[in-house]
This record gives sequence, C-alpha cells and structure tokens, in this order.
Amino acid sequence: MRVYLVGCSKSKLPDKALASEIYTSQLFRLARDYVRSAMVEGDHWYILSAMFGALFPGREIFPYDLKLPGRLDQREKWASRAAWQLDITFKGQGDVTFVILAGKNYAHPLAEKLRDMGYGVELPLEGMGVGKRMSWLKDNAI
Repeated sequence: MRVYLVGCSKSKLPDKALASEIYTSQLFRLARDYVRSAMVEGDHWYILSAMFGALFPGREIFPYDLKLPGRLDQREKWASRAAWQLDITFKGQGDVTFVILAGKNYAHPLAEKLRDMGYGVELPLEGMGVGKRMSWLKDNAI
C-alpha cells in the first residue's frame, strides 16, 4: 500500500472547507491532483499540516496562519507527532510505503521518523525547486 503525503500551503480559502480543498496554491493543487491520479485501490493520502500534523483530506477545517518552525528541534517534534499519527492509522496493515510530496522542512524529518519505525519512504521531489516540482507533478499525473 502507498500512502501519499502532500505538503500544505500558506494560501487558503477564507472560510471553513474540506482539507483537500482549503489549500489554494498551485503546487498543492498539482500534488493533490497527481496523487488522485496515481492512487490505486487500497492507497491513501494525507496532507502534511503545520497545525494538524498528518491531516485527513476529508476533515473540515478553518483556515489558519501557522507555518512549520525553522528550528530543527521544532521540526523534529512536529515530525514525531505526524509519524505517530500515521503509525496509529497504518500499523499492522502490511507493507506500507509513504510517498512524501512536500518541501524538505516537512519531508526530511518525517522521512527519518517513518524509516525508524520500519516503513518504506519515497521522496520523488527530492532536491527539486518549486518550479521543477510543479513540472514533475504535471508530467507524471496519469
């Protein structure tokens, strides 16, 4: 099973909405659309949120103004929380690989925590700037 993890965005709708719809950046929308096209039966996706950790896309949320802290120890604390949320959800469900589609501040500490828990991790956007990420997501959407 693959679990796709999409990084949130600063730009959001002004009112309460589903998490899958509230983030309005082009990068988020491209990643969401890529994931929806790439998923096969049994796959899942979540949003990586500075406020909520691993956020279920069908959850209704209000817009918020919070970004992941710049300090490594704070990002690692966030990653521990998100990894714990994902582990509770997917532990014991067989071979699980997390595909992280997010910037390095989200991806690196979370990938480390998930690998330490024994999960597979893929970082297909590793080392790419925003423009290259958007091109990759467009080119690889099915």
